[in-house]
Amino acid sequence: MEPPFNLPEALLPFQNQLAATRKDFVKIVLSNTPAYPWSGKLGGTPWWPKNEAWPVNPEGAHLLFLAQINFEEAPPLADFPRQGLLQFFIFDDYLYGQQPDHAALQSTFRVVYRPEIHHNTDALTTDFSFLRSYRYDDLPIEPGVEFAFEYEQQTGYMPPDDAGFEASLGKDFFAQFGADEWALQDAWRRLATGSGHKIGGYPRFAQYDPRPAGSDLALLFQLDSEPNKGILWGDLGTAQFFISPEKLRRLDFSEVSYYWDCY
Repeated sequence: MEPPFNLPEALLPFQNQLAATRKDFVKIVLSNTPAYPWSGKLGGTPWWPKNEAWPVNPEGAHLLFLAQINFEEAPPLADFPRQGLLQFFIFDDYLYGQQPDHAALQSTFRVVYRPEIHHNTDALTTDFSFLRSYRYDDLPIEPGVEFAFEYEQQTGYMPPDDAGFEASLGKDFFAQFGADEWALQDAWRRLATGSGHKIGGYPRFAQYDPRPAGSDLALLFQLDSEPNKGILWGDLGTAQFFISPEKLRRLDFSEVSYYWDCY
């Protein structure tokens, strides 16, 4: 069997094991201004029904709308919704609303799933002047950032820093190559990069995978840094939202874990 990637010769005996980590995902490309309130987007304002309470933190401060995914616009992905909107909100503190010790506690971030949406703009909020002024020094996006999402179906492979790599390839897999350990690990990392904005697939970490060994948490949504478009998670970091596959299949987004790290 020909490998689906151009492997270094030393890794060719393991091509089937590496290929078995294949996972489909949807790449997100940031493009022009969103056309509609229900468009998939980063920044700006969301599809929001009139008279619906805005997400707040425990002290009653408004969270910031970060992004929304319109699954009717995106290519189908196994276990993910085929319709509706998934909306993400974060807080403007120095951790961008992340709670490292309580990653799934949606108090300073929020994930809202709307299985059915309408296109009746008369029933949607259009005046968002009720929102407070946000501290953009404590946010990963600059003021005024707003981009539409475009989606591309792609395939990726498990990076070496993924929490599941040891279970899939064996403990200290690259150590068996002796002096070539780090060169081969870097070569595989370039082939199996987890970087970019995406739905599903494998994540990218600046530091380490926060999921414990044996965890089944899967990547729901990743938003990377893109400084030329006003997106910066600390020092060129990346943010992820994780979910258990079972809850994803049930479209239950009440226990999504939010994490980001940087260099």
